[in-house]
Amino acid sequence: MRRTLTALAILFALALPASASADHRDRANERDGRQYDSAQGFLTVNNPNLSDLQIVLNGEYVGEAAAQQTTRLGPFPSGRADVTALFVCSKRELEEEVAFEQVRIDRRHPARMHIGYLDLAIVELSNDWIEPMTVMLDGKGIGTMPARGHLDFIAPSGSNIVLKTPHGTAAMNTRVQGRGLQSQPLALVPAPSATVLVTNPSNRSVELLDRKGRVLCVLRPRSTERVSLPSGRARLVASYRGSKIDRTRIIASPFRQNKWRVDLPPMSQVSVRNNNRVTVDVFADGRLLGRVEPRDTRTFEVDSGRVEMRVEGRRGRSVQSEVLVLSLSPDERGWFSPRLAFNDGRGASECEYPTRTTSSSHRHHYSNSWSQGWRRSWRRSSWR
Repeated sequence: MRRTLTALAILFALALPASASADHRDRANERDGRQYDSAQGFLTVNNPNLSDLQIVLNGEYVGEAAAQQTTRLGPFPSGRADVTALFVCSKRELEEEVAFEQVRIDRRHPARMHIGYLDLAIVELSNDWIEPMTVMLDGKGIGTMPARGHLDFIAPSGSNIVLKTPHGTAAMNTRVQGRGLQSQPLALVPAPSATVLVTNPSNRSVELLDRKGRVLCVLRPRSTERVSLPSGRARLVASYRGSKIDRTRIIASPFRQNKWRVDLPPMSQVSVRNNNRVTVDVFADGRLLGRVEPRDTRTFEVDSGRVEMRVEGRRGRSVQSEVLVLSLSPDERGWFSPRLAFNDGRGASECEYPTRTTSSSHRHHYSNSWSQGWRRSWRRSSWR
């Protein structure tokens, strides 16, 4: 009997600590109102960075590690586990793995993951220019930023960022400064003005006009001018003696110097010698070129090729004209010495020099439109 009681006492003493330990575990599991399996454990994540991170355990999302805090996640089944920390921003369509670690989940001690202060920054690029930009990170292309668009990515601290225009010119060259997943905004803002090189290859002075018809400058013969324009798309017009002879649409870019070569039509010259006693008007293909005083010579520029020259003189109400058709090659000079006949009772007006011309064909035309007063005057002169 004594031996039996002794054995029972020993068994009771051995069972008492185990029962107390089980009761302690049950009370600990009930602190937050949940019941945990004794075969489960927890994961503690320390995130000293400036952005929240998503935690993935064995391929499944299990929660977030808040920025600059220590977060307790779980419970999870005991055993080895692969833990990945991701930076995810759905608004920017950005997802990047920033840390990975293998841990052991233990029911006695929580597993710990310390991410560390990362040498990474969140680069927020914006493009205020009218052309797309190629983004280069340490010499490698990582994407294209659209015109008036943006591009976000994660880059190592100290890395080099270059933005290139569609023509390959560097528009921005800078380095990443941020750390600890700090946001670093970078904006490509163009200068308010830019220059365009405009070349005038001809031997004539040309006016350069903007889209509103204002004169920007005068291009001297065989010269190149730097024209300052507001940055962006521009329309330029080349004008010669009031006629718009060439035009273009160009981008005035502060990142590269665009060029325009004015294309003038081929021109020739016609010298008109006025041997008449009246001032004459000179026309080319119906367009008034100017006036020539009596016994004077003026040279006019006309389009190369076939051109119809007309000289018109007026005495009182009497109008006389002469037409000459010229065929001129570029830079060739033609001559026109018209002789206008006004019937004043004494014959045609005098001509001091013979007519010289390089025309391939010509014709004379006299209007003979006299008034009755002129006719009476002629008759009286003849009668006397």
